[in-house]
Amino acid sequence: MKKLLLPIILISIPFVIILMANSSGSPGGKTGSPGDAGSSCTQCHSGTPNQVDGWITTTIPQEGYNPGQTYDVTLIGTHTGVVKFGFELTAEDAAGNKVGTLTITDPLQTQLTNGQSAITHTSDGNNPVGDMKVWSMSWTAPDPGVDDVAFYASFNAANGNGSTSGDVIYLSNLQVQQMGDPVLVSIEPDSAVQAEQVTCAVIGEHTVWEGTSPVVNLVYSAATPPEVISASDVTVINNGELEVVFIIHDNATLGLWDLEVDELVLPEAFTVLQGEASLLSILPDSAYQGDTISAKIKGQNTHFTNGVDEVYLSFHDNPAEIIESSFFNVINDLTIQGNFILPEDASPGPYDLHVDDLMLENAFRLYVPTGIYDIASGKEVLVYPNPGNGLFTITAEGKFKCTIFNSGGQKILSRQITDQEKIDMGNQPAGLYIIKISDEKHDYFQKLIIRR
Repeated sequence: MKKLLLPIILISIPFVIILMANSSGSPGGKTGSPGDAGSSCTQCHSGTPNQVDGWITTTIPQEGYNPGQTYDVTLIGTHTGVVKFGFELTAEDAAGNKVGTLTITDPLQTQLTNGQSAITHTSDGNNPVGDMKVWSMSWTAPDPGVDDVAFYASFNAANGNGSTSGDVIYLSNLQVQQMGDPVLVSIEPDSAVQAEQVTCAVIGEHTVWEGTSPVVNLVYSAATPPEVISASDVTVINNGELEVVFIIHDNATLGLWDLEVDELVLPEAFTVLQGEASLLSILPDSAYQGDTISAKIKGQNTHFTNGVDEVYLSFHDNPAEIIESSFFNVINDLTIQGNFILPEDASPGPYDLHVDDLMLENAFRLYVPTGIYDIASGKEVLVYPNPGNGLFTITAEGKFKCTIFNSGGQKILSRQITDQEKIDMGNQPAGLYIIKISDEKHDYFQKLIIRR
């Protein structure tokens, strides 16, 4: 019977495959690898081995293998007119030491050899299909890993003439490396202003994010305790890229922030910038001529604690008409509490809000008080503010019955009023209502408007 002994090729850490004339498999140590002292099938078969590429493939990613992880290994040999095809494969480090664990996945066609440090064909696994033969197996990477690994394989394409002559020996190798330690590479964009929502691409190297739920934070580590902005949304694009959404707090510390993804850190990767200062609101945002109000003024990206010189309202249609705050108090960088005495002869309509050089147009509206005059009793009833946000004050002399209907005519409130009472309609939607004021003899109807 004709024997197949196989040659092999070398790589940093080799998997060696030897095609052997021995139909039941290689006796071992014939992969052509450094660890096998270059011994290949040519030891038994005449001729010079042919070096070929691409006959060994694996599922190890281009960036390298992870220690302890198992990968598929596939061998594909081709030779015109081949009658029997054999092989031997092994894996070695740069010093020729056998590394990792080879495992049989197709016991009908493959078997372990050379002290289980290599794999070869069986008597049922040497029959080609046409001019090609395919074998499969698995390899578990060493743990701890080594920097470079090579798969060495020697193949014997036998002509089936019953002797060692006329066979063709091929050597192939595949070199792989250990995947480097995972690191964060970048975040883009790498800056945002206070109170801004920003969507960023986070890039990693040697990271394996697919199938996981990474926790992503921006951390201002110079603060005690560290200031943290957690991503409001994280999407895994692939093993090396994340899409993350951050909502930068309006009072986030300005400067450089670290990027953290689970245990990985990219120092000073992101910059929080100061946004443009602006005024957001004044509440209440309306009142009547003659009222005295205490209003809360909100800013964005403001630093009121650094000092505020003036707070006032100016009539939008005539900026020279000004109502200055009679007293104001800075609560924090974003909030001022201001008191206003609204003159009875002030122009009704929209007013702009001013805090030093900041302005919010049409922020406040001044109304003329609504009076309901009961002709029968000669008494006046006031309802204010109208329009309002749902909390109304009704003032009258004596006793009245107050009934309020929505725009569909449904009664939503009814009560007796003596002199003055507050009506809370905060649970009602914005819109038009009808208020009915009545005594024993007369009824008076008036529109009531709720604005949000």
